[in-house]
Amino acid sequence: MIWSRNTQKIEQVPLPEGSNATHVNYLDGFISRGWSSYLTCNRTGTGGWTTTEGLFVIVPSYKSLTDENFRVNFLAHESQHYSDKKRFGDMPSWQLEYRAKLVEIIYADTTRDRVLDAFANNQGDDPSDPHSYADKRVLTILMNRLGLTSVATLHTISIDRLHQTAINVLKADSVALDTARHAKLRPYPLK
Repeated sequence: MIWSRNTQKIEQVPLPEGSNATHVNYLDGFISRGWSSYLTCNRTGTGGWTTTEGLFVIVPSYKSLTDENFRVNFLAHESQHYSDKKRFGDMPSWQLEYRAKLVEIIYADTTRDRVLDAFANNQGDDPSDPHSYADKRVLTILMNRLGLTSVATLHTISIDRLHQTAINVLKADSVALDTARHAKLRPYPLK
């Protein structure tokens, strides 16, 4: 990718476990948006990425930088990665995606059905494909917690109940990660 403008901002991004001051690079003035964009004549391509330095947004990938699609599916999703990397250190990619996709469910209101459909259409069993693996895990745990038998029924659950269930799952996952992290720091097991 080759761009000519990088506007840097610190965005206060609300996340389920606390607001995160996220360093965001808004990239624009593209000469080339990369191979995936080139191969599809700019119909698809990356919307951005996260590093330890912050988020990088491909501005032309979004119709709006203020709508729910951007705020939830990019800014909150990627900020969760950023926050998790700071809090938990190195994690498998599928686990980062799993937690960020829970955040998408937590904040998706008008985009809920589109988010659920995207997850349902991209499920997989291979952890080396982190997005599809996380999609399946998110849908499975939500259905189990809500006592549902099919993905389609997630569309019928009240938005508040779906959000609260996803929050509870994310918080339980955080407790498990904190417990595992602290256990590794102990020089000997507690009895």
